[in-house]
Amino acid sequence: NFIGLVERMNESLLLLQLMLDLQPSDVAIITSSKKSGDFLILGNKEKDGCQRLGYKRDIFPGAQQFLESDEWKQLTKIEYMLYDAVNRSIDHTIDTVIGRDRFNNALEEFEKVQQEVTEYC
Repeated sequence: NFIGLVERMNESLLLLQLMLDLQPSDVAIITSSKKSGDFLILGNKEKDGCQRLGYKRDIFPGAQQFLESDEWKQLTKIEYMLYDAVNRSIDHTIDTVIGRDRFNNALEEFEKVQQEVTEYC
């Protein structure tokens, strides 16, 4: 089983790639502050283009206040415990299974592929 973190998306995708012996292009995604949402390359860019996966939505002030409240923190306590455990697990797997140096070198390559995919769309 594998759980990654959005806040550590590149590291999570790279870790999955290395554990499953995949190519960087197998797990590459596109994110861009210039565009609203994420995109997916569909086959041939000229023929198929890039498909939009979603778009950013504003959050209402009342909802934001609730998400910052003690009530919300209590309701999501277990989720935060899971988040912390997954965060530690990512670091532990990188350090003990993959190796930090190998991972850092692969991360540089992965980020180059990510940039190529972003430029492609």
